[in-house]
Amino acid sequence: MTILAEPAVLRFLGVKGAPRARQRQPVPAPVITFGAVRALKERLQLDDSAASRLAGMPPRTYQRRKAADAELSAAEADATLRSARIVQQAIGVFGDQTRAVAWLKRASPLLGGVPLEMVSSDAGAKAVADELTRIHMGDYA
Repeated sequence: MTILAEPAVLRFLGVKGAPRARQRQPVPAPVITFGAVRALKERLQLDDSAASRLAGMPPRTYQRRKAADAELSAAEADATLRSARIVQQAIGVFGDQTRAVAWLKRASPLLGGVPLEMVSSDAGAKAVADELTRIHMGDYA
């Protein structure tokens, strides 16, 4: 199964073999290893439990992948890339990583939950992305 990802998201996660060009179209992603989850965990200052949920893997699988810096399954890579895309969007909206992470970790009454906890599903990620777009466009202050 080929996973498509935006080159900027691959570079954000430090994925080896990520295209250097400022290409906007999704490209076939190179092999995504646990290093991408580690990079996301560090950027978001998460514990292992939260990082495993974000990457869509059970805690024992998380520990095995972490110990071996193993390749992620297609579903795990997709969840990790989806989360990174939302984090990048939040950084763009709020102007810096600290403010973006604070917003992602705080409950949002309009979303009915914590944005970072919602991005593990496609529908949740879409709701968070839509909310970020509304904030960016000035609909909510």
